[in-house]
Amino acid sequence: MKKILPDILVYYVESSDGVKGASKAFDKLELPLDSLKGRKFYGLIYGNPPNDKYIAYMKVSPGDNFDFLSMTIPGGEYAQEKIKDWGNNLSQVPGVFRKLADSNQVDTSRPSIEHYSSMRELRCLVPIK
Repeated sequence: MKKILPDILVYYVESSDGVKGASKAFDKLELPLDSLKGRKFYGLIYGNPPNDKYIAYMKVSPGDNFDFLSMTIPGGEYAQEKIKDWGNNLSQVPGVFRKLADSNQVDTSRPSIEHYSSMRELRCLVPIK
C-alpha cells in the first residue's frame, strides 16, 4: 500500500550503534515524558544494517519544550506495510523492509521509517520515487 506523508517536525536522539541501539535511543527520548499516551514515535534508518544509521524520533506537540535536537522528517510518497503486535514480532521487521524495497523504486535521498502508530502496530515505510 502507498501513503503520502507530510513533513513532520520532530525531536530526535541518534543511536550510537545503528539499529542494534534503537531501544537505548528511544529510552533517552522517552525519559522526560510523564506518559507516552498521545505521542507519535518514529525510527529512521539511513543505509542498510549493519552499516546503518538509526535515529529515534518523537513528533513535536504544542507546548513541548524538551532539551533535544529537532528537525523535519521529509514527507513524500512511501510504500508501507503494517506489523501487528510488533513487540512480539520484531524479527519480521527486516524482511518487511527488504520486501518493500525490492518491490518498489526506492528514493535513496530519504530514509526508511518505522512509525510506531501504537503499542501494538508498527508501520514500515520505504520512500519511493
